[in-house]
Amino acid sequence: MTPVVEYSSKLPLASYARVPDDSGNLLIAPLLDALERLAADKKYALEKNTVLVNVLGTAGMRELSAGQQDAIYKAVNTSILAKGWALGQVGTIDGRDEGIFAWVHLNFLKGLATSDNTLGIIEMGGASSQITFALKSPSADETDVSKNARTVTWNGKTYSVVSESLLGLGADAARTSMNKIKQQDQRCYPEGAPVMKVPTTGAFDFAACDRAYDDAIAAHYQSEINKLIPIVKSSDYAQTDFIGLSSLYYTLNFFNNDMPDREKLKSALEQSCKRYADIEESLRQDDLKDKYQPENKCANGVFVYDLLYDYLQLGNGRLTALKKVENMDIRWTDGFLLLGKQAP
Repeated sequence: MTPVVEYSSKLPLASYARVPDDSGNLLIAPLLDALERLAADKKYALEKNTVLVNVLGTAGMRELSAGQQDAIYKAVNTSILAKGWALGQVGTIDGRDEGIFAWVHLNFLKGLATSDNTLGIIEMGGASSQITFALKSPSADETDVSKNARTVTWNGKTYSVVSESLLGLGADAARTSMNKIKQQDQRCYPEGAPVMKVPTTGAFDFAACDRAYDDAIAAHYQSEINKLIPIVKSSDYAQTDFIGLSSLYYTLNFFNNDMPDREKLKSALEQSCKRYADIEESLRQDDLKDKYQPENKCANGVFVYDLLYDYLQLGNGRLTALKKVENMDIRWTDGFLLLGKQAP
């Protein structure tokens, strides 16, 4: 599977909840126009009425009401058809499906499409995180984890795949909850960081920040964390190596911990997060580092530490943060296509 043309927008579909008609006119239609233009530039003849356009909502859309979602998707459908494209799957997908799609694409890129020793994924987005891995065949597990496994038939082989989506435990959602818990105690940010457009006067404190996240999670997301209890007890989980994706990659890479070690990650956070000026200097020295919301890097780093080591109980050497394999981005959307556009 080779991408022909690519174009993206930073605007989330869910941001149109109050103006659903604009989701079609201002988001989807311009994307389709750009794809048509790029294809023409590459001399690629598109028969638009034979090209299926799939629009799949994820965690942000899952947080909207059914009525809000329906209004947005109605506008999306109208725009696709008005532009002359074929209507594919349009709707919100389950977070567990999102994890399975990413798992498929990663293992496809790694050449593990029919392997019994696939890699697992831990993907952190803005509103949710996903953990996905295959059970061994036959599974040696005596925990409840296998009861929630899904059957995935891919490339002629059938897998039993565990996938959990943790809504609210994405980097942005968790940080927002933490900020509400500790509005007057900004220990998750380096001195001088422009939090809420006002430079912080406090000092970063790893232990205090860790406790703030724990308090926020206990107050708002304990039911999501409880989903991890049978997973961390699973022998298949203990035998699986993982790849960290999306915000997990960007955060670990920023702190030079692509293969994170618990103590080294903590040390990197404590050393790098004393002053916001040091964060800015790190970005100036390395053009390859992710520059999105630098003021939140330290808070995100503590949350990543919290999730990996306190809640997922990962040992050192079991996770590698990646964005690309053989210069190809790892994307759940490609996994969706590899599975034949059908949810598992």
